[in-house]
Amino acid sequence: MLVNEVLESYKKRTTHARPVKNFNDTITVRFAIQLTQIMGLDEQDQILTLNFWDQL
Repeated sequence: MLVNEVLESYKKRTTHARPVKNFNDTITVRFAIQLTQIMGLDEQDQILTLNFWDQL
């Protein structure tokens, strides 16, 4: 799974990979995405290819 791959290096350093001093603190993350283009649609294999902009 992608999350496991991304966080694998953090697991080696610590059991809690969160940028807070207190593990019980919450983190607010804002994420925006805008679809800019539908690049392709393969109905037989059910694959939709998109182009988009993202903003954190």
